[in-house]
Amino acid sequence: MLDQKPEACQPPTANNLFLVTTHKASENLNSELRLELQTLCYHAPMTETDCLFCKILAGPAAADVVYQDNRCVAVRDINPQAPTHLLVIPREHMESLDDASQKDESLLGHLLRIGARVANLQGHDSYRSVINSGSGAGQSVFHLHVHVLAGRSMTWPPG
Repeated sequence: MLDQKPEACQPPTANNLFLVTTHKASENLNSELRLELQTLCYHAPMTETDCLFCKILAGPAAADVVYQDNRCVAVRDINPQAPTHLLVIPREHMESLDDASQKDESLLGHLLRIGARVANLQGHDSYRSVINSGSGAGQSVFHLHVHVLAGRSMTWPPG
């Protein structure tokens, strides 16, 4: 089965990455099946047409937008991990921080600055900004984005 990729295994999206992660974590699946799921689905590259955030930016997917400019959009996370959980998403598709180059330094600084601005606009002077890079770090949508969390005490180290 490992030498054939089934048609059902599509490039990662928010939905099938969650499904693969759920199956990987499940103790009900034997290790061979977990390995097959990882091998079949894990390495498929995401394209802009598959990307949930690109769909939000283009309009087909809905989001609760709290801020936007010509470089980024800030939206409320649909699975909040804090009373305020916003995502600052660049309009340019970049899978992760690993794909950023020197030319992207200005954009990366802009994303962090906008994260601070939207936290302040939401009434917070204490907040956490996070960028997850790679599935092992918790990245589930492979379009670079900054999480801005506020409204509760944060612990260190983060879990």
